[in-house]
Amino acid sequence: MLKPRLVVLGLSLALAMVGCARTPPSSGSSSAHAQVKACLVSGANGFDDQGASRAASQGLDRAVAQLGVQSDRAEAHSVGDYPAAIQSMVGAGCTYILGASPDQSDALAAAARANTDLHFALVGVTKPVSEKNLKLVRFQSSQVGFLAGYLAAASSSSGTVGTFGATNAPAVTLYMDGFSQGITYFNQKASKAVKLVGWTMGSQSGDFLGGADPYSDKEGARARTEDLIGQGADVVMPVAGTADTGAVQAVNAHQGTRLVGTGSDLCASYVDACAATLGTAAAGVDQMVFDAIEEAGAGFTNTTLVGTLANGGVTMVGVGKGAPVAQNIADDLTAVSQGIKDGSIKVTSPSSVS
Repeated sequence: MLKPRLVVLGLSLALAMVGCARTPPSSGSSSAHAQVKACLVSGANGFDDQGASRAASQGLDRAVAQLGVQSDRAEAHSVGDYPAAIQSMVGAGCTYILGASPDQSDALAAAARANTDLHFALVGVTKPVSEKNLKLVRFQSSQVGFLAGYLAAASSSSGTVGTFGATNAPAVTLYMDGFSQGITYFNQKASKAVKLVGWTMGSQSGDFLGGADPYSDKEGARARTEDLIGQGADVVMPVAGTADTGAVQAVNAHQGTRLVGTGSDLCASYVDACAATLGTAAAGVDQMVFDAIEEAGAGFTNTTLVGTLANGGVTMVGVGKGAPVAQNIADDLTAVSQGIKDGSIKVTSPSSVS
């Protein structure tokens, strides 16, 4: 029997699966954009977090270069830094203040209530807000989580895959719900019985780091990954931000186990993770931040921006760039992605956004 061919896809698959990724506007900056001072507050691990804050900063840089907006930044190093960091941007004359992390929700909402003449945006949060001057930037992460689940199940040799999250919150569980459904879809298509440990979609219960700052709990992530491997999982998808580096340590200590990343390209962010990474279920934070700022030039609205597979706000990246992926699996991912985009494959979640 011929062995399946292996493929290193990297950027080419990412572009194919995005499909309709948007191109920069050709008209250049406008006088309206020049009046916007867009300012960004990092998450609790600063802008060099290898994750959402860094990506949001890249989106801001692109808006400055292509739209001509003014900009400023404030870096936080703990959750407790948020109120002062946001206030510093108010004091700097910012007209549009964007928070790069979902856990800034309370601090940013308070600032929006106190400064009704300014505009605000929060990246990644899924719970509703009532402030009319606060825009939400959300990600339908269940869609790309579905692809991650299919990839993990199709690549598993043990017949068991696992996942865990930083905290039981919609921004995390959207990935995990999609992951569960992608495994189920693979099992139905391939007549397999790959098992998921670490998350039960029906009861919305599973393994979480918890604590005061779970997105920085690298040791907790390492321990959770070790536990999932102990239950037989040979592919693990952590949904824990910077703490994912702990999962990398655990997987690298167990030959034959692999990772599927979430958020930012795990293979690109952490060199020591690449060889064990099958791919990453990525959120296009940079693209969505750019879009939010671009919209502001035409006048602020608090209409929610939602990133999907169809608009490039979420996408599977780096497939086969690290750990090899069989060509037939890569082809399946492209087909499944198209099915989700055109609605022939349904992805659901109690945390779904609209």
